[in-house]
Amino acid sequence: MATLRFDPPRRWGRTPWAHPGRTAREEGIEECQASDEQELFVTRRHPIVLGPTLVVAFGVATIGWASGVGLVLIPPATLFLGWRVWRWREAWYVLTDQRLLLVDGIAQMRVTALPLESVLDATCHRSLAGRLLGYGEIRLRVNLAERSPLRKLTRLPRPETLYLSILSLTAVRDVTENIPLNEG
Repeated sequence: MATLRFDPPRRWGRTPWAHPGRTAREEGIEECQASDEQELFVTRRHPIVLGPTLVVAFGVATIGWASGVGLVLIPPATLFLGWRVWRWREAWYVLTDQRLLLVDGIAQMRVTALPLESVLDATCHRSLAGRLLGYGEIRLRVNLAERSPLRKLTRLPRPETLYLSILSLTAVRDVTENIPLNEG
């Protein structure tokens, strides 16, 4: 089976929210994969997900500073902001040739997996703000016989890349093998 790799040209030479080298989290992702599984695509949610957190943290800090109780409110707001950024940094979407994984968690690593054989269809959606800022979402239609919490991937950077990879992996199999036929 051929490995699908798509490396679009980048304006800055690297993705601004990516870090060079392998982190402990990325090496931990490899532990969640089977020995015959190939990692095809790894991404995290777009930094835009931190927008509401930044608004709340800076709003609390500004109100605290203006009311004179800044020394009391600014440290909790800073801790809240740091915790949310840390949570964002530790959450990854991983596409392998067999599954789609959501790996997250700070103290404990949680892995939510969706076998690609249960994906019937995928759609990519980008709002106007998403087109301007470079994010979108992918909705997956899965086999009704399986219950999966991973049906919607929200605020992904460059969602077309992951979308095309999912479509190429699900298009090579016969979709009717998952649909029970009524005989008679």
